[in-house]
Amino acid sequence: MTESNFGKTFEELCRAHIQAFAKGAEEFAFSTKLTDRVAKWQAKLAPILEDEERRAEFDIQKYSTSLLESAKQGLQRMKRKSDGTEHAATKTVEFASLTKNCTQSDVCRLFLASLTLANSGNICINEGAPIFSFEVISSHVERPMETYRAPSLAEQT
Repeated sequence: MTESNFGKTFEELCRAHIQAFAKGAEEFAFSTKLTDRVAKWQAKLAPILEDEERRAEFDIQKYSTSLLESAKQGLQRMKRKSDGTEHAATKTVEFASLTKNCTQSDVCRLFLASLTLANSGNICINEGAPIFSFEVISSHVERPMETYRAPSLAEQT
């Protein structure tokens, strides 16, 4: 018998043990609910992460080059009629036509690549158009991070 229990009645000892048991059961129930929530979250997230692992690595330079090449090919196809004759060249390419057979993740990657191409001046996005489209201005993909020199480094030379 411990000193804290000394002098307590049997009823008080039983009450203390029942309260300690109830507190332990409550903690166990909480941890079990938390464990269940974590398990459900992991079960939901695991397939998503597995899909992500199977996808090709995201290289924005490759996607930018691919987008420009697809745009040039699309423009050439639109230039030719079905009878083999050529008609006035159009310069506008619809983004949806370039991503027709792409996965959802590739569409997102190509969209990001199109924004970087617009930023570097390779394409001009048609603003206000009901359909996302752009004009190809230059097919040479700039790689500004390869030639960038921080101003602090430029001052040292």
